[in-house]
Amino acid sequence: MPLLDRSTKRAGRVVRRGESQAVMAERILLRETAADGVIELRQCGRVRSLWLDDGLLQSEIDLDRPDHLPNPASRAMLAHLLFYPEPRRVLLAGCGGGGIARWFHARSPDTAGLAVELSPRVAEVARSHFDFPGVGSGWELRTGDVRDGALLQGEEAFDFILVDIAEAGHTPAWVSGAPFLDACRGLLSSTGVLTVNLIPEDADDFAGALYRLRRVFDHRSVCMTVPERGNVMLLGFMSRPDLERVKERMLAKQIRWGLEFDAFWQRMTRENPVGSGVF
Repeated sequence: MPLLDRSTKRAGRVVRRGESQAVMAERILLRETAADGVIELRQCGRVRSLWLDDGLLQSEIDLDRPDHLPNPASRAMLAHLLFYPEPRRVLLAGCGGGGIARWFHARSPDTAGLAVELSPRVAEVARSHFDFPGVGSGWELRTGDVRDGALLQGEEAFDFILVDIAEAGHTPAWVSGAPFLDACRGLLSSTGVLTVNLIPEDADDFAGALYRLRRVFDHRSVCMTVPERGNVMLLGFMSRPDLERVKERMLAKQIRWGLEFDAFWQRMTRENPVGSGVF
């Protein structure tokens, strides 16, 4: 499993202005202070990005390629697609700009999805500037706290749940807490997968989150770092996948989804020792 430097305090998706020429060339399309923080919309060429709290890159979308995700962390969030067939139903806890919803709609129109976003203003931006899938697409965007059981009451089981929530540059503690992880497990289908996009504060934060996930999912877990950022993907599986079958179908799935599954696989096998869970 990955070893994180105990001294690091840099969040995975925090990028400051002036770090690259690309940032300097960006146009500011929108900047405002909402009730829940600063929202900024930038565009460089045909790539549009959503930034929160003066430095947190939340979403990126290539406007000419709706089936492409420019952000390495966004692509890594979809590593679960390597293991099981196409999901019928997806839950996104934390929508942001809606890039993953748009990507699913372009790549897999038969996949239905529900996105839950805490900020009403961010949800508006997802619809108005990031082409969140509209009526008739099979996708729905609701505003509210995903911990509110009423928001998801009566929903059918999900094949994939992605939790992508950050506060002050890091993943809040409740996301990796046993009560929330248990609730997510209760919403998954028999072959469902939970992915938590973890932005840890330090190595202890990462270790604690992984430990709790492993307990909730009976040690059927995988972790995968995102070298380009500081994120770690934590995957919890309802059932253990057949890894030999996964390897046989890797190339076909890589072509199908346009994701670098071979690189994900190498990273996973390096970072998850034999006997650690799924591997």
